[in-house]
Amino acid sequence: MKQELSHSAAGLCAAVFFFILGLTSAAALAVHSIDSTASSSKADILSTDGEKGFQEDMEKGKLFEAVLNGELSAVKSILAKKPELIEAENQRKSTPLILAASAGHEKVVSWLLDCGAKKDADNQFGRTALHYATKGNYLSMVRLLINKGANPDGVEGSPLTPLHLAAENGSKEMAALLIDAGSDVNKLDGKGKSALFYAAKHGNEKAAEYLKEAGASGAEEENFGPSLYLRNLHMGSAYMWKLKDRGWAVKTKDHLFIFDNEEHSMRPDRPLLANGFVSAEELKDQNVMAVYTAYHADAYAKEFVHALDDQLDDITYLHFKKDQLQGNRNALFIGGQGMIQIKGAEVSYSEEMDREGMGWQTYLIRSGGVEFFYSGFLGAEGDGHDTTLHHFKSHSKGCDLAFIQLSAMPRRSDYEFFGKVIAALNPKKIFLHQPLGTPNQRVLQEMEKRYPGREFIIAQDPGERFHL
Repeated sequence: MKQELSHSAAGLCAAVFFFILGLTSAAALAVHSIDSTASSSKADILSTDGEKGFQEDMEKGKLFEAVLNGELSAVKSILAKKPELIEAENQRKSTPLILAASAGHEKVVSWLLDCGAKKDADNQFGRTALHYATKGNYLSMVRLLINKGANPDGVEGSPLTPLHLAAENGSKEMAALLIDAGSDVNKLDGKGKSALFYAAKHGNEKAAEYLKEAGASGAEEENFGPSLYLRNLHMGSAYMWKLKDRGWAVKTKDHLFIFDNEEHSMRPDRPLLANGFVSAEELKDQNVMAVYTAYHADAYAKEFVHALDDQLDDITYLHFKKDQLQGNRNALFIGGQGMIQIKGAEVSYSEEMDREGMGWQTYLIRSGGVEFFYSGFLGAEGDGHDTTLHHFKSHSKGCDLAFIQLSAMPRRSDYEFFGKVIAALNPKKIFLHQPLGTPNQRVLQEMEKRYPGREFIIAQDPGERFHL
């Protein structure tokens, strides 16, 4: 595989492949889903009818795969032979309609609705097709579902409404559409929070203003405009934000680091760190370093942070040596092992590689009295951890933070890797993150069980802020 192709393209394909398999109850694999990580076994797959049950599950698998790929003709063909599968459920209780909405395939959604699919069917997370259409910012799909009679608040007992997701995404137009359809502006989610709470927390001012005009209440923290947390930090202090689709922002007294910025989602009305996005407005005069463990897109498809090159005088890009992205000022390509000083930051780095020859960079950085470790693109997948951690240990002056990426399906190698990081660097706080979603609470509980006395953190929402 060519290095210039996206590392995330390769990782994404693998993750999506396993995701599709996991959506079929015929797949004897533990896989990652939109909402959580779950596992299955042959005992979960085979029904009491033996081979007959297995064949039925294979048919479901074909249907789910066709739905996720948006292959309407294949969906029609399968359901023509087995119309009862229109309400088939995968292991997470998602129906074809829910899967089509989550994947953004409006034509498939429309056809399934015309064929009588249950518009308010929900999965094990209490989410309906309307939830996923809203989360994906698929405005015309949301309008379609509402016109077909979908409940704008989801189903009774759902932990949150589609309006909560619209508020978090920062889409005033989506919020207006749901409210006009009858969504309850003051309905609370499972945490006791209103839609306005999330709009205000994540800096979505236009959506918040609209919600207030509609009679909403419940705002506790307003983060409108550039974050005050970017100013006047003292030595040894830091703020961290989870970015929307991939990566983190870390602000120290001396620098603002943007790690592995990658955007797939529609940008909100006003992009801010509080909603998980980067913007020139907020990054101005912050001595920014955009750091990539490996570039996560096609070599000629720049992420948004690269477009800031012409708008920010103080931005520096740090790339893995084999990345092919070119054209930015102040771009440095590094590989192997070493330590360099960049704009007052001390950057130790170590190159790693998986068994198929795909490489990436892992970092230990010290800035403003804060030291933090950032694991590579594939986390525990690589070879050479012992060498890497030995190198970092020799340069460490006391690790405060560790950002560790899990595999799509956390397994023993992940936990062993965590143990090695803890033994070598002894970080105070450990942030767990995962490609294509959020690690679930079972992972957190397992980590706390294996390594008692450590603070493990999972960011649940884009733009969620933490402090050191």
